[in-house]
Amino acid sequence: MWTVNRRIVTGYAIALSLLAAVAAVGWVSLKRTETAYEKALAGRRDVLVPALMLESDVRASNVENLRFLLSGNRDYLPRRDSLLATASATLERLRDGAAADTGQVDWAAIQRTLGQWRDANVASSDAVTAGNRAEAERIRREVAEPLRTELDAQFRSLALRTQRATHALAQQ
Repeated sequence: MWTVNRRIVTGYAIALSLLAAVAAVGWVSLKRTETAYEKALAGRRDVLVPALMLESDVRASNVENLRFLLSGNRDYLPRRDSLLATASATLERLRDGAAADTGQVDWAAIQRTLGQWRDANVASSDAVTAGNRAEAERIRREVAEPLRTELDAQFRSLALRTQRATHALAQQ
């Protein structure tokens, strides 16, 4: 026979078991969320942040090159070359660290474009040094600027793809 005490104890036991079940489900969900968040954070930390720093170095290098083209002051060239060397080293690390083959293809494409853009900037600088401003402007307009625009598009595409991938990881 069910006494009042037995009913109370049974009620508390059922409530306690339900609480334990909800806590277990919550703990498992929290662990899955933590794992997904860590993966997404690692993707941003390991790929997106260096890629944005790479883009920043390329833009700063462009500014230094433009300063030289406008003023003819050779003091801007070492900074330009240093920024390009840093960008190339960062790009090399990103390319080597790419997990998928498609990622390596993308980084290699950016590396090729960056090399062509660097060569065009050096050619325009050499033309200014030789006193041929018209040739420097032509190289800048017809070669360097289209390559810089292509680099910007490649950076945006990779940044967007990385953000989507990290978002997808976070949603798992």
